[in-house]
Amino acid sequence: MLLMGTPQRKKPLKKEHALRFADILSKSYGQPNSEKHRAWAQEIVALLNATYPEDAMIKTYATSVLANIGNYRGLQLIKTRYKNTSFLDELYQ
Repeated sequence: MLLMGTPQRKKPLKKEHALRFADILSKSYGQPNSEKHRAWAQEIVALLNATYPEDAMIKTYATSVLANIGNYRGLQLIKTRYKNTSFLDELYQ
């Protein structure tokens, strides 16, 4: 891929970075591309959840992303105990 005229190597993506990016995208409101951002956020957590179905951190982020977007059917499918707490509270319980 060329970026600013220089070739860029593909680097492995860390799960934590992808999850944080999805969380940020899910909070996009009132911008021209908000719908795309929110769709990308759902896709990221759906793919990670399918790839790592037993990962608790992915499930926690997925519940946050889906709640931010208002995808309550998706929340039911994730099958986690969702509480209206911050992500950090959920991690340290």
